[in-house]
Amino acid sequence: MSIAAEGDGRTNQLGMWTQPEPRGKVTRTIPVLRPVWLSFAWAAPSIRLDAQELARLDAWWSAAGLTGAVIVHSGRRPALPPGRVKRAPDLKGATVRACRVPDLCLNVLLRARGPLLLAEMPLLDSGAGLERTTLFTDDPRLVAMDQNLAPTHERQE
Repeated sequence: MSIAAEGDGRTNQLGMWTQPEPRGKVTRTIPVLRPVWLSFAWAAPSIRLDAQELARLDAWWSAAGLTGAVIVHSGRRPALPPGRVKRAPDLKGATVRACRVPDLCLNVLLRARGPLLLAEMPLLDSGAGLERTTLFTDDPRLVAMDQNLAPTHERQE
């Protein structure tokens, strides 16, 4: 007895076994693991990334103490002004908050490579295209950093 005769699979025209047809609609969902997401976008028209500014950003990042990796997602959503909060229906009711710490925002945007931000990744030395980039993450370390380092009048408890 061949495999094609067993179970509810079928054979195609070449006599090869194929998967059975789905019995109903299959919906794939991605659960929202954390309720707060941060967006990182640079709204300023341009930034001068000379050696002194890069050294200052690098020193800030080292002092922040982030280690390991962070998953970031790129988006086409318009950037939110710093401190603004928005409900994101595509994230199943999660809150998306714009990063309120400029040095954190720049470090994330200049260190991320694709969907990955490695804490040890060097800064890009060019801000070309920076104003068109929007990244999102729900990493609790970056969310806490933004919460703790934001100016006092902008903090949301």
